[in-house]
Amino acid sequence: TGINLLELVVVFLVLGILTAMSWPVLIRQVAKAKETEAIQTLSSIGFSQQGYFFEHRQFASDYGDLGVAASGAHFNFPPPNTPAGGNYSISQAVTQNAGLDASRNYSLGVYYNGSSYQLILCQSSTPGGAVLAPSAIGGACSGGVQID
Repeated sequence: TGINLLELVVVFLVLGILTAMSWPVLIRQVAKAKETEAIQTLSSIGFSQQGYFFEHRQFASDYGDLGVAASGAHFNFPPPNTPAGGNYSISQAVTQNAGLDASRNYSLGVYYNGSSYQLILCQSSTPGGAVLAPSAIGGACSGGVQID
């Protein structure tokens, strides 16, 4: 009345199949949790850029000017693309583990149209793929999709 070897093999086979089916879901959920870091940091940068523009009539070209710690455990934040005298600034969040996990890259555009601000957040179409926010209000994200 004990467990024979065949029953034990069947149990391990079933466990292996269940693990193989759930592994991709687990990896994607971990990536989503990591992506929250990028979205929160870019959001802070966006709102800080608006305040900076209100005070200086230009967007900051360095995160230090904003008083924002643009660093993270899972994403790098290259210096913003802020043209001199321009009415926009584009910041990026680039995954540190491109190709090793399912994290997507992000790009945030902050725009001023003379009377109000607009933020456009873009997400790369593929994990680790390049993405760039448009350089003008109403433009389309390059290499990704706009998320709300």
